[in-house]
Amino acid sequence: MQSKGQFEKDQPQTMEEQPQKEPWRDPPGPPASYNRRGRQKGRLNDKQFLDRIRAIIAGIQLLGGRMALVGEWWNELGSKMVIDPPGADPRIITGTYHTAVGTAQQRDYKLAGACDAAGGPSQTVGWSVAFDPPDPPAQGEPPNAPSTCSWSGQLWTVGAGAGAMEFIETSWYLTSAMDSADDWASTHSGKDYFFRAKPTPEMLGLAILH
Repeated sequence: MQSKGQFEKDQPQTMEEQPQKEPWRDPPGPPASYNRRGRQKGRLNDKQFLDRIRAIIAGIQLLGGRMALVGEWWNELGSKMVIDPPGADPRIITGTYHTAVGTAQQRDYKLAGACDAAGGPSQTVGWSVAFDPPDPPAQGEPPNAPSTCSWSGQLWTVGAGAGAMEFIETSWYLTSAMDSADDWASTHSGKDYFFRAKPTPEMLGLAILH
């Protein structure tokens, strides 16, 4: 049987009696970073912590904008573009492009480009794709030539609220590899409109007339 003194001795300390952390021994500091296995790698220094916060804020601003670029886009020819979520620099864009025309229709190609970080109406954007390697030629035909294409344009919106339609209006230049004698025919230009879904004639008409 425990005595009263022994019982009190075995009880947990109250909050007032528990040892307090000394600020100079346990500085708050920024949070620690972890590797893929969840093991602590060590605390971030102040500059690393602030750089990471700025990158997160920049990404949120771009993703949260009314005219965010991230996601799937389709043009009037049926080509599909996918823009990935931004990385540390929200002005740099990456993704894939699958063309529905020409001699490079059998695979996705990587795209890379840039946009302004402001977002919102009339955001500017541009990207390039190298269609290399192209599709294999038909039997008995010469090899298809690789080509590169660049688009430059702006984001727009028509309407408001739930019925608003977002689209990217662009101009493009496509250059195919050719001999010097045929250099005059190596580059073509035109316009493309990209929408959040495969566009109908009505959607394309609204974009052209906006």
